[in-house]
Amino acid sequence: MTFEDQGAEWRKGKQAERYPTVLPENAKKWDAASRVYDLKGEWIEYDDKIPPPRDELFGFRRWAGSWIRRQPKEEPSQTPTPPPERERRDKVIYFLHGGAYIGGTTQLYRLLSGRLAKETNCKVFALDYRLAPEHAFPAALHDAFTGYLYMINPQHSYPKDIILMGDSAGGGLVMCLLNYLNLYLRSPTGQHLVPLPSGAALMSPWVDLAFTSESWSTNATFDWLPSNARQIHDHIVPGFIRDRVEQFVRHPLVSPIFAETYAGLPPILIQAGEAEVLRDDSLALAFKYDRDNVGRHGFKGWVRHEMFTDMVHIFVMMSWTKESTSAMQRINYFLDELEVGHPLEPICVEDDVTVDSHVSL
Repeated sequence: MTFEDQGAEWRKGKQAERYPTVLPENAKKWDAASRVYDLKGEWIEYDDKIPPPRDELFGFRRWAGSWIRRQPKEEPSQTPTPPPERERRDKVIYFLHGGAYIGGTTQLYRLLSGRLAKETNCKVFALDYRLAPEHAFPAALHDAFTGYLYMINPQHSYPKDIILMGDSAGGGLVMCLLNYLNLYLRSPTGQHLVPLPSGAALMSPWVDLAFTSESWSTNATFDWLPSNARQIHDHIVPGFIRDRVEQFVRHPLVSPIFAETYAGLPPILIQAGEAEVLRDDSLALAFKYDRDNVGRHGFKGWVRHEMFTDMVHIFVMMSWTKESTSAMQRINYFLDELEVGHPLEPICVEDDVTVDSHVSL
């Protein structure tokens, strides 16, 4: 709450009444609750030479860490020539898993987070944020923000080296976190109170909890997500505002697509399937980023939007498909772009995988 109090004067002039602070009657309750739970996450690194770190105490929160490491293989009779060892990137991935805010764990998502660590050659910190309905909004965002504060501790990494990543609801939570850092946490003069990360990569992001996207109906017969997904409101909306659900789900910290502006956000990669019901969420997100940033004086970021032909929701987790392999390669390509500081030439066709790839300069 302290950060929000400091940004109140800036918001009063820039977004008057658009982004209210936490209700006074709930502030003390949430502030107290944040001091009694154990916030958990795990570090993942594709390396068998580095010892696992010790658990550390930060304030009232205990971070439980674990590592995924390669198991040494038995030496064959004729040892093949090993591939050249890739240089480890300086970037660190902060990963938020999907699951519609009601399911998912870091253990369940190790197939994706571990693969990200291997394919990108980056360290990954995956967060176990609290889930609804036991912990409704804003528990997940509180945890994501606390995890980011943990990440930018100089003992771990610097903001310029951190890349936020998430799939589905995790991608939406990444955008909620960026909106919080960019729109709420400002000094009275407009300076960021908490520095932004270097970039973000979103895989089939769910950014509109009001279900206004037309693709929910046009792609319903092709995707595996249920057609009655709107019922999720019964689980994620706090009970004391059930009579104002439509107003609640249009808040920019719930549905980040409704943020007044994305001006000032870092570069973003958005990947989605052409046949998924969240297709239009990703298109709207890319459009708004382009509208609010590209051409703005002093802006150095970009948005890369990639639409994979005939693919469904979070196809990136279907590691046996060519499209999933291509998506991982393109995430690596985006990391290359972040390292050089500008977008590179789009890859539109690769290994028979057709992708509608656009980048806004």
